[in-house]
Amino acid sequence: MSPESIDKITQYLDKLASKLGVSVQEVWPWFVRQQYVEAVTSVILFSIFSILAVIFLKRSVKIDFSDEATPTSKDILGIIFWVATAIFIGVSFGSMINVIMEVPDIFNVEYHALNDLIWKPKAW
Repeated sequence: MSPESIDKITQYLDKLASKLGVSVQEVWPWFVRQQYVEAVTSVILFSIFSILAVIFLKRSVKIDFSDEATPTSKDILGIIFWVATAIFIGVSFGSMINVIMEVPDIFNVEYHALNDLIWKPKAW
């Protein structure tokens, strides 16, 4: 890591601490906790959307469409359930990818907090 990036990170933490009226030693644990919170939130969201996808998929499979030429309210409800199921499955896959990226944050929180500070210089 270059010395100028270390200086930028230090200046950023100093500036943030002065705005908040606390010391830098109090700001750093917030960044560390933020990494942990992001990882746990990703796991929880993945669990919720996966459960909803399974529930909607079970319900959608049970829907029996009518053979009539004009759609009935039961057919429209079935289509709504299939669309909702597709949305929940898509969101579940997206959150699964996010979980794969965020879970290492739980095991090495300080590294990922520092990595975020290094790779997000545009916010400074």
